[in-house]
Amino acid sequence: MALPLPTTLALAALAIPIAAASQRWVEEPIRRGRVVGFVPRRSLAAAGALTLVLVVTSTSFGGAAEDRLVAAASTGTVASSDVDDFIEARQAPPAAPIWDDIPTARPTAQPTPSPDRFDGPVPANLAPSLVDAKQDRPLIYDDGCHVDPSAQTPGECVFGDHDASTTVVLMGDSHAAQWFPAFDALGRERHWRLVSLTKSGCPPAEVTIWVGTFERAYTECDEWREAVFARIADLQPELVVVSMTYGQTPIVDGKTLDGEPARVVMIAAYKRTLGRLDSIAGRVALLADTPRAPDDPPICLSSHLDDALSCATARQDAVEGDWLEEQEGVAEAEGAAFVDPTPWVCPVDPCPAVIGRYLVYRDTHHLTTTYAMALRNRLAAALPVPVPQDRFDGG
Repeated sequence: MALPLPTTLALAALAIPIAAASQRWVEEPIRRGRVVGFVPRRSLAAAGALTLVLVVTSTSFGGAAEDRLVAAASTGTVASSDVDDFIEARQAPPAAPIWDDIPTARPTAQPTPSPDRFDGPVPANLAPSLVDAKQDRPLIYDDGCHVDPSAQTPGECVFGDHDASTTVVLMGDSHAAQWFPAFDALGRERHWRLVSLTKSGCPPAEVTIWVGTFERAYTECDEWREAVFARIADLQPELVVVSMTYGQTPIVDGKTLDGEPARVVMIAAYKRTLGRLDSIAGRVALLADTPRAPDDPPICLSSHLDDALSCATARQDAVEGDWLEEQEGVAEAEGAAFVDPTPWVCPVDPCPAVIGRYLVYRDTHHLTTTYAMALRNRLAAALPVPVPQDRFDGG
């Protein structure tokens, strides 16, 4: 049985003085030979006994407490890289989400009405933890591959299996970038060479938008997008996956649009992009936007540790149904595959903030890296199989 969250946090705090005391009065005397001396047989016996104690102790605390205890060791003499390796080697992968209620048929089908499956307290072994949620984002935010608003050109940004003959491109804004961890893992597992081309607030849809960061037309986005098209034409990838957030503000004839006029313009712009990509890539897939949570789930859950379902969002508030239908229509018209992740993120009504032991969102509209990774096989099954490179032979 999982420990309550307060108990887990208390154990994590307790681990630091225990680790310091252990180092001073147990590890150092043994390492320097002050307790058992330098007799090999005696040293090995003591080491074996201590190892057994550590194994039994860590097992009794459970996975979440063990992770905290190991992480605390990084404050001592153990290098961070050593701790990371220790965790990777010993930490069991998170339990799979509860998939029984998650539809796998038509993506836009109504979810199964069984929210009680997701009721109860916040799991003590929540992945990621509420403390770590905000930082559980793709590594491309830190290595410069998810470029900031001022950038005008994409980076090289090759991931997955670098030596693979099959190239897959991920293109879009931060709602495309949130899927990067899944694509990167699939690239390594299925031998895809992944090229990640994403930019903050910049949709792949071919239209100029207004950006609040600069309070003007987002010309940097237009220039970046053209550079991405040129890069894709040079790569001639087997598959391009595009995705973007809903609710952009397009500019037409110098005027900003909102509401229904804005949506019409954005769909037409998406159509232009899909048509353009179809001429330079083997296959194109439109990955629909994910549901949203009006209230920040990590913050909400922190105030409702005994009732995770209190932080669920009514499906009508989380999912923009008309936008989904229009995206599906434009994808079909342009011969692109359409992938709707709504049933994976909102399997019931209301949409839960926690599925299994996974925290779904890191903020109001981005998936946690941990949950995106958990969905990678479902994502792979929904994507079109990359077309062999010889599609381009003969022009």
